[in-house]
Amino acid sequence: ESWQKLEKSLDELFIDDLIHDRNLMAENPIITLVVDPGEISKQEMSLMLKSIYAQNFPAFEVLIPKRLSDLISAEIIAYENLHFIDPKDKNLKNYAIKKAKGEYISFIEDNVILNPLTLKSYIDAIYNSTYDMVSCKIGKFKDYKSSNYYSQELVYSYRNYTNPNKKSTLNYLDLGLSNKLIKKAFLNRIKFNFSNDNAADVK
Repeated sequence: ESWQKLEKSLDELFIDDLIHDRNLMAENPIITLVVDPGEISKQEMSLMLKSIYAQNFPAFEVLIPKRLSDLISAEIIAYENLHFIDPKDKNLKNYAIKKAKGEYISFIEDNVILNPLTLKSYIDAIYNSTYDMVSCKIGKFKDYKSSNYYSQELVYSYRNYTNPNKKSTLNYLDLGLSNKLIKKAFLNRIKFNFSNDNAADVK
């Protein structure tokens, strides 16, 4: 009833085209999150996934290497938008790009906590720019203690964008992937291949 009232009151927005079915949403994600943290316990994995599923931006899917399946609760495994991938000896990131259904991709490789606005912040940043990669503040945790995930935000400011060759303490990129969202079409267009060197890949 509420949905029908909303459609009638806002017919100029064509909201009847919006996805409001869980299975259909899972098949049509906007963001793909590839979750492959380093050493992590079952409890820590649960904390991280709960922070992902607490997002107020629901149009995402989660890809997790099959080898980590024992760390994930049956409740979360049952979610429509969680999928296990098994790249075997292939590079996980390059394999995940081929499997990803989202327009954008993020590689979560550290023990991180996302606040509920993280995915929406990514989308707002990348929709309102011409950039192929954006960065966002996230938190990390170790031994159940949280801290900031190191991120150099000033590199994205106008003055550094206009003169990127002038090196200073303000315009070096942070070299992690866990705080970034990347356009999948861009990676495909330039035929980018991820290596096992995150610093080189981010540069």
